Amino acid sequence: MTDERTYDLIIAGGGACGLFAARRAAAAGLRVLVLEKKERTGKKILITGNGRCNVSNLSVSADSYPAPMRAFTAPALDALPVKTLMREFSAIGVPLVNRGDCLYPRSGQAASVADALALASREAGAILKTESSVRSVRKMRQGFRVTAGEEGTQYFSKAVLLACGLKAAPKTGSDGSGLILAASLHLPVKPVLPALTPLMCAEPLAGVWAGVRTQARVTVSCGKERAEDTGEIQLTDFGISGIPVFQVSRLAVQALTCGTRFQTRLDFLPEYEAEELMRLADRLAVSFADRNILQLLGGMLPRKLIQTLARKLDISEKAPAGVLGKERLRRAMALAKDFPVRVTGYKDFSQAQVCQGGVAREAVDPQTMMAVKMPGLFLAGELLDVDGPCGGFNLHWAWASGNLAAKSAALYVRGKL
Repeated sequence: MTDERTYDLIIAGGGACGLFAARRAAAAGLRVLVLEKKERTGKKILITGNGRCNVSNLSVSADSYPAPMRAFTAPALDALPVKTLMREFSAIGVPLVNRGDCLYPRSGQAASVADALALASREAGAILKTESSVRSVRKMRQGFRVTAGEEGTQYFSKAVLLACGLKAAPKTGSDGSGLILAASLHLPVKPVLPALTPLMCAEPLAGVWAGVRTQARVTVSCGKERAEDTGEIQLTDFGISGIPVFQVSRLAVQALTCGTRFQTRLDFLPEYEAEELMRLADRLAVSFADRNILQLLGGMLPRKLIQTLARKLDISEKAPAGVLGKERLRRAMALAKDFPVRVTGYKDFSQAQVCQGGVAREAVDPQTMMAVKMPGLFLAGELLDVDGPCGGFNLHWAWASGNLAAKSAALYVRGKL
């Protein structure tokens, strides 16, 4: 009779990465145990994509990630291209549809993904144990001893996969405990910071523009490094938010943490060239001399944003263009095109979508996801120092790295790795 506390593979963390790996490893014939600290698996999946779960992206490749990560991510991504992933999800009852390049479950519900992954893992033979936080992992002569749960239950396995995430969205279980496990196993860890997060600004007129959603380009420049993105941004009472802001926040957070000087600028009229706007300002001043600035720009920009521009330039909202003159309208257009903001901080892990930092990539073999100095120990998902942009790239990394780790674990358990 098989000891119910002895397994081929124990997975710490029942999130996206852990569940995908569990199904893959169990289907390969391994006796798999998933230990999840929360009351259900896949809690973080439920909040992804605003509850719709942006599963992946049609354009995903190693080039989708920051340059230093590309060589490391390539083997896992090559082993699970997006078309293969689509077939995998279809096979468990979750057909994917695209909106642009972004892939979502046909149901439009993130719960569909979380539930289907858990069900498919169990059907493949994996055991999912919830409310069982991993407290320690110890390397032994013949494998690993894993202690979990309030009672400190001990389990034994030939291999272990750490897939417990980092610190983003801590209410879902990503509380940094995976870093403690990694440190206890003498794995090097890079400083962990928020990524894909809103930015806080020292803009004195933020109270005027709060609540505005508008198309804009956001640019962060730090020395020779530059990050920019265009789309709908949100102007808030604390600063700026929205997907374009998330996309450039990585560089801003790094600069703030290091105390490095950087610039952040907003272009509220990205589809116009600067010279074109100057000519437009001249035409408006002549053609609509009786209109005030709110009336002149009301068809181009949100009212609150025009008020912000006017107050910043000390332009009367009631004065007609004939009184303001071409020069003041030009200055308003120029400011709308190039609006500097002083970023003073960023929202913490509770509002960050993912983290940057984590277990150092050099500690893990990218061909197998196994720790270089500890055979049988595998790592995958957000716990590693890998993060990508919005749009399904971080979830795809979870699937891909979990997939490769599971395949490698099966080889290791059978003595073929």
